[in-house]
Amino acid sequence: MRLRSLAALVMIAASANCGSDSGTGTTPTIAAIVIANVLTAVNPGNTLQLVVFAFGPSGELLISPGAFNWTSSSTSVATVSQTGVVTAVAAGTTTISASLGGATGTMDIVVSAKTAATKDTVSTLPVAFVPNITTIALGQSVTWVFGGGIAHNVIFKTGNPPGSPPDIQNATNLVFVRTFNSRGTFTYDCTVHPGMSGQVLVQ
Repeated sequence: MRLRSLAALVMIAASANCGSDSGTGTTPTIAAIVIANVLTAVNPGNTLQLVVFAFGPSGELLISPGAFNWTSSSTSVATVSQTGVVTAVAAGTTTISASLGGATGTMDIVVSAKTAATKDTVSTLPVAFVPNITTIALGQSVTWVFGGGIAHNVIFKTGNPPGSPPDIQNATNLVFVRTFNSRGTFTYDCTVHPGMSGQVLVQ
C-alpha cells in the first residue's frame, strides 16, 4: 500500500513536470513549490529522482504548471538534471532548488559514503493522511507533505512508546521530517480535522 501511494504521488508529480496549464502555453500563477522525496541522503555515484508539487494561490495542486528550472547550490557535491534527477558526486551537502513562475522550492541533499537512511513520505488530503500507516526501520525518518493550502498538524499521542519525535504544529504548503529512534507504534492525529489520524510502525 505504501509503495502504491508513493507511486501515485510520483505520477502526479510527473504530470506537473511537463507541459503547460490547460494547453494555453502560459504559466499559471504559482504560490508555492514543494519538493518531497523518498531519500534525502544518497551515496556518491548514485542517482535520486526528486518529486515536486506546485500549488496555486488558493492552495490547489497544479497538474500541469510547466517545466521547472532545477539547480544545485553545490555541483561539486551533487548535480541535478532539468527533470529533477540528482546525481551524487562527493560527500557533502547541497541545496536542490526547483523554480517556476517566480516561486521556488528547496530540498537539502546529503551525499555520504555511509548507507543512506530511507525516508517515507506521507501526504495530506483535506481530511486524511496518505498512507495512514507507515512502516520504517529504527533510526529512519518520515516526511510529511502539507499541501493544498489547508492547515494540518501532526500531534503524537501521549500513550505512545517513549521517544516520540516533536509534534508538527499547524502549517500549510510545507514539508516536515521527523526521525524515530525508538521502536514501537507511534499514533498521531491532525487535531484540526477530527478523525484524521495515522501511525508510524518502527521495527
